[in-house]
Amino acid sequence: MGLISMELNDSQFQKISQIVYRTSGILLKSGKEALVRARLVKRLRVLHLGTVEDYLDYLESPEGGAELGAMIDVMTTNKT
Repeated sequence: MGLISMELNDSQFQKISQIVYRTSGILLKSGKEALVRARLVKRLRVLHLGTVEDYLDYLESPEGGAELGAMIDVMTTNKT
């Protein structure tokens, strides 16, 4: 399996946080970057994507519509 670049910059974290909030109402505050990074790596592996930017592009593409639900599932697991 290829290496996955899991750098998550502030802009990417904010974008993911906004998507999660808009979709689920869950606010991922600053300090949750490691959690987001760890959970996103699972989705990148499944989709064979190499970077967070590739993932964000995929989410916004017509093909990525179903992925939104999968991302919300991994981000909200164990949240109450």
